[in-house]
Amino acid sequence: MGRKRIELNDRIEKLFEKYMAMTGMNLDELTNKALKFYIVNQLSSHKVKRVLRKDDSESTKYADQIFQNSLEDLSSY
Repeated sequence: MGRKRIELNDRIEKLFEKYMAMTGMNLDELTNKALKFYIVNQLSSHKVKRVLRKDDSESTKYADQIFQNSLEDLSSY
């Protein structure tokens, strides 16, 4: 499992802290859940299934391309 470093702005950090206190989740659990929710809602279910089904380095490259394309699509809004 990869480790990433994130920085929260003050407003998001306050919301994180409140939500974690209410639910008992830790930062890692909440971050993973939130990112999964966001990414799955941005990609079609077909794309998500294809990315998660593949298990080699080609799938990582493919996932990176899909996510990059989705981010570019989002930036056009």
